Amino acid sequence: MVEASSLENSGSRFIFQLNAPQIKVLVHTIKPTLFFPGDRMVLTGLPLLPQNKEEGTFNYVMFLKKDGIFLEIKNAKIIKKLPSIPNFLAPLARFNHFLQMRIKELWDGDDGALIAGILIGSRESMSPELKNDFQKTGLSHIVAISGSNITIIIVFIFSL
Repeated sequence: MVEASSLENSGSRFIFQLNAPQIKVLVHTIKPTLFFPGDRMVLTGLPLLPQNKEEGTFNYVMFLKKDGIFLEIKNAKIIKKLPSIPNFLAPLARFNHFLQMRIKELWDGDDGALIAGILIGSRESMSPELKNDFQKTGLSHIVAISGSNITIIIVFIFSL
């Protein structure tokens, strides 16, 4: 079952919760495919232990472990989608995706990516250059924090 996902230019990335035992796997697909929390599927791929890129740099393995992710599948192939399991996060994820697509229609390129980042915390459509610029200047957290807060406010308003 999908727990969280992101659609990227080069494919999809999502956290997949196995049924038994309770193990989370970070799955990368080549073909961009949209997933929402609660989605289920049959996929193929080789699960491997995550590896750090270089010694002394960002600790990727610990970054994944903090979220309970201990395996990674790269170049996974989705064989078929199964009926989704009801999940209270799915409507929020669908609304978030709707807003991203609407923003993308109104503003293209990094302008739209920046607006989506500020409004809903999305960094999916940012170019690698823009992501790198935010990381270099130490401002990438501002986009995520601002977007998350605004998403909470929007959900609260729509629940009234």
